[in-house]
Amino acid sequence: DTAQGWVDLLSPDHQVPRPTEAPRKVLVIDACTSPAFVGLIDVNDSEPGCKEFRQLPLPGSASGDWLPVFADLQLRPEDQPVVLVEPMHAKRAWREQVCKDLVRAGVPSLAFVPSAVAACQIHFCSQSNTASIDSMIVVDVGTAHLSVTPLCEGYLLVPAIVSHEDLDPEGPAWPQISSAIQTAVRRCPVETTRSLRRRDPFLDDNVVVQEYVYGAAPFSRRVHLIGSRSSEALAQQLQNGSGGMLSATADGPDAAWRGAAKVCRHPQLQSFLTTREEYLEHGCSAVHRKCL
Repeated sequence: DTAQGWVDLLSPDHQVPRPTEAPRKVLVIDACTSPAFVGLIDVNDSEPGCKEFRQLPLPGSASGDWLPVFADLQLRPEDQPVVLVEPMHAKRAWREQVCKDLVRAGVPSLAFVPSAVAACQIHFCSQSNTASIDSMIVVDVGTAHLSVTPLCEGYLLVPAIVSHEDLDPEGPAWPQISSAIQTAVRRCPVETTRSLRRRDPFLDDNVVVQEYVYGAAPFSRRVHLIGSRSSEALAQQLQNGSGGMLSATADGPDAAWRGAAKVCRHPQLQSFLTTREEYLEHGCSAVHRKCL
């Protein structure tokens, strides 16, 4: 259910005028790669925007000071909301430290998007309804880390997520990817019925309950590779190695950044941003509630 907000975000029911207080430009950062993809997005521009590579003061680095990054980009931190793509394997402490450092730098608002949720946005049409959103397996292949995330019509199946931190940076990655995918599919429930509260413009939100059924079958074939080591060659190796059981596509190292940039141009972005004031009052829990 952790991606329910992002599914609703692309629903035609949410195609409303952009609030006057909504930001006009957002700094989108993909923290899954090093150096990271960083780019300023004009929310009124249909083009994806330009991105650059930057080393970031993320947890584990020598410094947590973001001011030099903003200065290098010739931006004032107090003017720039930040949407940050986080790795699927990121821990709560990692997210909390990034929040603290960005607020200390002076950003007015921020949001976190899991890499798999961000990457799958590039395949969704904003004019379609949620029923047409595809199911897929998103595989994030980093330099030394691998994560496999099954999605059902935009919903993360959290119990099925597989993560490895021992990916061999030298040897072929596809056998380990294939094994992780098999593990993830086995963890997917064959059939589960869940009650989800959906927004309806004509009825009270408190009484709108919709039954939702998903099965494991849609995840057994379609695979999308993202991350710094994703490539057409790797996708072909994975597809050939599976004996045709998988249909693999390389979306590219910047897929998550492009997906997050698309989300930033949606009128409802403001509802997913946590303001500086909300963070100072409620702490990082305000970010968790809005974004995840």
